[in-house]
Amino acid sequence: MKIFGSKSFAIRQLGCSVLFIAFCIAMLFTMVSDTAWTQSPRGWFFFVCMALGLPLFGVGLVMSFKKLFDKRPFLEVDEKGISTTYGGYGSMSWRDISMVRMAEFQASLTTKVKYLVLVPKNPEAFVASLDVKTKKRAANAMKQWGGIIIPLVGLPFKPDDIAGAIGEYGSQMILTNAAAPPVIR
Repeated sequence: MKIFGSKSFAIRQLGCSVLFIAFCIAMLFTMVSDTAWTQSPRGWFFFVCMALGLPLFGVGLVMSFKKLFDKRPFLEVDEKGISTTYGGYGSMSWRDISMVRMAEFQASLTTKVKYLVLVPKNPEAFVASLDVKTKKRAANAMKQWGGIIIPLVGLPFKPDDIAGAIGEYGSQMILTNAAAPPVIR
């Protein structure tokens, strides 16, 4: 099963980034041309926020373009394991996974973000196999969630359906790749 990121979600992110960049530029131009803004602490606060917001939303714009034109699947599940383009995790074979589950995080009063959590059998070995930047993200996810997390936001299917299908298939594949029980005499 290959799941690609939703193009409409990437376009919406791109539009928001362009809108915020235009707003920051307009506010900065207004503040520079009208010196009355810089006479108060509140004006300086807005000036600094707009100056810092411009590169922040510029990075968001670049990331949105990158996501919009990415031809790789966001999440790929097959008989070998799970691979993702999220966070530099790459692929994980079913032999290395002990459990697949879904977790959710209350991001705001009205929004819950749902994640696919992959719990490795040997977390230390898995984290050690990653690059430096990804190691830190994976180690923090292991502490907070008990495994690495893959957000299920911006995909063309419902997160519950994705997590349910992957969890069911994953439990079969994990059992298939499980080691035989020890012989007790």
